[in-house]
Amino acid sequence: MFKYSGRGKKGDADAQFNLGVMYADGEETEQNYAEAYKYYKLAAKQGNVNALINLGNMYYYGAGVEQNYLKAIKCYTVAAAQGDAAAQWSLGSMYYYGTGVEQDFNKSLEYYQLAAQQDNSDAQFNIGCMYRDGHGVAQDYAKAAEYFQQASFKGHSDAQYNLGVLYENGLGVKKDYTQAYKYYDLAAKQGNSDAQINLGLLYEDGIGVKQNYKKAIEFYSAAAEQGNAIGQYHLAGMYFAGKGVEQNYNKCIEYYQLAAEQNLVDAQFNLGAIYDKGKITHPNYTEAMKYYLLATKGGSYEASYNLGLMLYEGKGVEQDYINAAKYFHFAAKGRLAPAEYILGLMYYQGMGIGKNYEKAAEYFQLAAAQGEAVAQTQLGGFYENGIYFKQDDMKAFEYYQLAADQGEVIAQYQLAYFYQIGKGVKQNDAKALEYYQLAAAQGDIDALLDLGKKYFSGNGVKQNYLKAIEYFQQAANQDNAESQYILGLMYLNGYGVKENKRMAKDFFGKSCKNGNQKACEIYNQI
Repeated sequence: MFKYSGRGKKGDADAQFNLGVMYADGEETEQNYAEAYKYYKLAAKQGNVNALINLGNMYYYGAGVEQNYLKAIKCYTVAAAQGDAAAQWSLGSMYYYGTGVEQDFNKSLEYYQLAAQQDNSDAQFNIGCMYRDGHGVAQDYAKAAEYFQQASFKGHSDAQYNLGVLYENGLGVKKDYTQAYKYYDLAAKQGNSDAQINLGLLYEDGIGVKQNYKKAIEFYSAAAEQGNAIGQYHLAGMYFAGKGVEQNYNKCIEYYQLAAEQNLVDAQFNLGAIYDKGKITHPNYTEAMKYYLLATKGGSYEASYNLGLMLYEGKGVEQDYINAAKYFHFAAKGRLAPAEYILGLMYYQGMGIGKNYEKAAEYFQLAAAQGEAVAQTQLGGFYENGIYFKQDDMKAFEYYQLAADQGEVIAQYQLAYFYQIGKGVKQNDAKALEYYQLAAAQGDIDALLDLGKKYFSGNGVKQNYLKAIEYFQQAANQDNAESQYILGLMYLNGYGVKENKRMAKDFFGKSCKNGNQKACEIYNQI
């Protein structure tokens, strides 16, 4: 320090600059920003470019002086005019982000280009980003690749990573997983956590390399250890699935929590789902709501839907239709069909929001257009019964058909009924039977009861008491009073079975308990 002190006091600009560095860094002396500022300013007044830059940095970061972007710009501008690449890059960044000046991509590009012409790799990288994103220039992945390549040659890890992304996705360059791996690897070896994550993904999915879960774990762990939330998120997923590591739900939750603490929405959502569903830990609805709420604040429509569902069902919380509707509305903004469907129901029934058939129809249509079968069924019901829309059996049939094709049981039953009586479609006993059987196979009580009646009476099918008993029995097992009553009659009168008063009385008794008064009367007479 002494070798610079005397020369600095005599006005030597380089010595003054070096003294400034030593005071700023606390090298061979106690750190003292005030002294650093003093010597940088003395050197800067003599036109020392490095002093100008460091003085500008002090103003930019507020290090030892009050933060002042305008003074930082003034210092950088003087240094840039002398051709200093670092100053040109700094000005380019300030214009790019609008820091202390009005945002101006054109001015930003101008300064970045001046620095890039002097092989400043940061500037080359930034220009690549501008072409990649179309900021201040027409989007051009090929030009982005060109600038990323220039910076990559100088070992710029972010440029290497981004070049890898372009090769992996075939943007501006021919898709080439080998090249993608090469650049990710170069960046990863410099500790670039984003590159480490992408290498992990390549190994996990076996893209461009032989699938290797252990290698994936290795790269995710390297990123996670640097605090990269996405690395922590993927590592959690590996522990959850037991990929490349022994399945460990505690580790899974631990890494999701680390990522969630950094506001990674997907991790917050997954934690909410873990505590909500209780699949890998005991259900904890308080924690589930906490994480769903965090994810919702971060913009997760799925989390908002699940939060709404908990309030709608009163799951772990007091049932609250008003707030449920609020979260469903947010989820519907993200076009989540289940949320649109439930909003339709809430408007239809006036649950937590005013009854409004127009809004109900609107949300059912939105959900139905996305293939939500239950919404299609509801629209079928609206058209069948003339709710909001003009009554139209053909439109009702159309929506029921869409839903039935997806296995929606109520729609299958409705189609069976339409075919049976020729409503909205030509009467067809065979098609009616087909859809009754489809609904019955899913345990639909009405379909089971109607099939039992058809086989009992021979309506549209060949009479078959045994088949009738089979369907009535399935409905009776679900405590259907009418099926139990009919079975009682069949056993009492010997229809398809041997007369059996004990069995008959048993079925009449069950039907009576389920509210059938006729069954009660016969039960008391036997």
